[in-house]
Amino acid sequence: MMRQNELKNGITVELEDGTAVGPSTAAAASAVLQVIPCRLLQAVPPMVFPPIVMAAIKDWPLLLAYPCLYMLLMVLCTGSCLIVSIPLACALFPQIGEIAVDDMEPEKRAMMKSDFPEEDFVYYHKGL
Repeated sequence: MMRQNELKNGITVELEDGTAVGPSTAAAASAVLQVIPCRLLQAVPPMVFPPIVMAAIKDWPLLLAYPCLYMLLMVLCTGSCLIVSIPLACALFPQIGEIAVDDMEPEKRAMMKSDFPEEDFVYYHKGL
């Protein structure tokens, strides 16, 4: 839902030298399909590891004596998982994606074949 505007209007595609060619909805769909698994994988470690760790240490005498430490440790554990999982998930796919001209929508493909016949691929910024 957050990127529906990109799917409707497209994202800017560029040649290898950085020359903007215009928007492409096919490139936007490719970018969104790469971002979906990244965002899902970002959320898994913070949802799995902190409950396991906290269940293992819930009976520690220090936590029983100071219950507010439980919340602090939960936040630290969750934050630590996020610090690790977000960069790893974002690194699954390159930030600059490429799409074959033949895989683009028909009108954009025709424009590319007439204006830039030597180009086989165009590039786009995937986004986060």
